[in-house]
Amino acid sequence: MDKSELISFLESCKGKKMLIKNSGYMACQTEINKFDFYIKYEMLHMHDLETDNYVVVHLPRIKEIMREEREFYLTIYIDDEIESEVSIKVY
Repeated sequence: MDKSELISFLESCKGKKMLIKNSGYMACQTEINKFDFYIKYEMLHMHDLETDNYVVVHLPRIKEIMREEREFYLTIYIDDEIESEVSIKVY
């Protein structure tokens, strides 16, 4: 999957509930009740329209994009070359 397919997938997720997890150098997760996103300065901003929850990913850092039926994964590297994984699960 390439980055243009990522945008199509995210468009199809607008307004849906999802869980976004980050693992690697730092780990966290956030629940999104009503998903929306935008891209500004090569940064993918994924946020909840109902709360202050959000996740931002620097698009040029994306190494690999994998998708399963209801889940979507991005594998990225952060500055110190420690691999991080961002997983998006749509409910």
